[in-house]
Amino acid sequence: MSKFRAFLICGLSGLAIIVFSIFFREESRETIIFFPINESVKYKSAKTGLAIREGNNSEAYIIELEARSALGQKAYLRQDVGLLFKNGKLIEKIGDWRQNTDSLKQARTLEGDDTAKYEGITFHHSELHSMEEKISSAQHMSSDFLYVIKSPLSTMTSFRVPQTAEEEEWKLLLDKTISSQLEYGLSNFLKQLDLKPNQYTSLPLTDLPKYTDRPLPGLSLSDSKMAIGKLWEGLYKNYFHGIKKMNGTVISPIGSTIPLLVFTLDKNVLYVLTRTSDGETVILAQQIGGTN
Repeated sequence: MSKFRAFLICGLSGLAIIVFSIFFREESRETIIFFPINESVKYKSAKTGLAIREGNNSEAYIIELEARSALGQKAYLRQDVGLLFKNGKLIEKIGDWRQNTDSLKQARTLEGDDTAKYEGITFHHSELHSMEEKISSAQHMSSDFLYVIKSPLSTMTSFRVPQTAEEEEWKLLLDKTISSQLEYGLSNFLKQLDLKPNQYTSLPLTDLPKYTDRPLPGLSLSDSKMAIGKLWEGLYKNYFHGIKKMNGTVISPIGSTIPLLVFTLDKNVLYVLTRTSDGETVILAQQIGGTN
């Protein structure tokens, strides 16, 4: 199993290291455990969907989040874990697990009243037990996004691809705002690790589904699948169920920024940066590249 480390940054005072062991099998199933990928088992369908409808009054609207998946065969354990971000910050999380089933479906509605970009991502996981008592897994990721423009000067609109000059302007503004949030503190972190531009690459967690069937930067496809599985194993325990701060307290991830993934191309380490709702930067670290 993987080991997930958490580095907590407080200003420029350096790095404090806390090691989390995440390989204990909990009877409550409040965990995701990575097992070797079973390449012969593929998901029949997997989807994260966002939709908008009118709210109870003219000032509000309703965002509908749905996550569903079907493996095409019963699995010993099926798990789906979803995150919904608004303007780069977590506003909702969903999770479900069931034994001896094929399909899962979850839905949630939230109210909004302002201009925003919504981004949803779901990790679909299956634990498979064979007759030979071997344990393997199948995994998939899905995502969706939606821009909602609500201005007193025009009718409320929503889109994924801008169709007008005004929509393009809003898209650029929202994307830039989110990007700035993600990169906050990144330069200081890179300086502390002495990483040069050609030694790392980064992407937000919401872009990770693009790598479901293609290799991550600097990794083979098989190592990428293992890194993704272990990443979600760590995120589920150290992000989804609460973020441990430097003072030892654990707070809800709601209000935290989209985790930013930083791949070091020469050290085989994946760092995950997020900023909590009260402004503390938390960094998780995971060994990647064929490690066990």
